[in-house]
Amino acid sequence: MNKHNHLTVILLALVFQVLGALYYGPIGFGPVWLSGQGFTPEQNIASRLGAEPFIYGLIGAIGLCYFISERIHKSNATTLKEGVQTGAMFFFGAACVLAIRFKFLGVATSVLLIDLGFTALTLTLIGGVLAFVRGRSLSALKKKSEAVNLETLAAQS
Repeated sequence: MNKHNHLTVILLALVFQVLGALYYGPIGFGPVWLSGQGFTPEQNIASRLGAEPFIYGLIGAIGLCYFISERIHKSNATTLKEGVQTGAMFFFGAACVLAIRFKFLGVATSVLLIDLGFTALTLTLIGGVLAFVRGRSLSALKKKSEAVNLETLAAQS
């Protein structure tokens, strides 16, 4: 079995981007997040930034998904619960870094809390899905192997 389910990793990276658009969009926390940085929704900072942040975001999301997938593999996590726990472990590490960096940069607490919420949501989701898919794949391989063994035994009889 492959260490990583590449399709799942790519799909999760795309889901990460879609969730980000919703979470930080006008119906999510976007207005509060912008206000915490001294912007208004009317300033439309995303259009001024161009595609570069989104490209880096997608590349980063793919890397992050592979990184969590590696940890899922090494810890032999195969259930949704184990994956969520792995994602939560990554979140607590990221939360420490974000909190320190944001506060030294003078970022508003509202922005920090919104970013921490998104980080918690996405890392636990990614971990949970990766472990769940891994568990299903291993279960299917085990069933297939058992069927092959039964066929082999029947052929030898």
